Amino acid sequence: MIRITKIKKTIIEIFDDNGGQVEPNHKPPHKRRATHIIFINEKGQTTTMETITIGNPPRNITAKPVDDTGTPQPVDTTNPIAWSVTPSGLVTIAPASDGLSCQITGIAEGQVAINTTVDADPGQGVTMINGSLQANVVAPQPPPVMATFISMAMDPEAPPQK
Repeated sequence: MIRITKIKKTIIEIFDDNGGQVEPNHKPPHKRRATHIIFINEKGQTTTMETITIGNPPRNITAKPVDDTGTPQPVDTTNPIAWSVTPSGLVTIAPASDGLSCQITGIAEGQVAINTTVDADPGQGVTMINGSLQANVVAPQPPPVMATFISMAMDPEAPPQK
């Protein structure tokens, strides 16, 4: 029978994923992920509501995945980034090749929701997040009317002009 009366030294080694030694009380850095999507208009402003005028050039909107502190986070662009409109028929959308921006053109008056879905897990997992931008589609305003009135008074005793 073997009895242990005293342990003199215990060695514990902890290694990270890259084979580097880590101190026992060290915690790996927290990997942040996007939790929601904010939208940026062509002026660089965060927006939740846009007005789109029929007949005007397309509006550019960018979807920006951010974490719960508002810090931009990378997304998995190998999964398709989906854009959609509800209801259909009021605007057309043309996603850019980066998938995170889109051109919106007004067709008919009304209110629409422009939606996007993206995989917030840039690794092998899938964590889908959604965003929605509201838009009012309006008819163009008619140009202002300018009227010029000319008033002429005639002298009744003047001879007629030839």
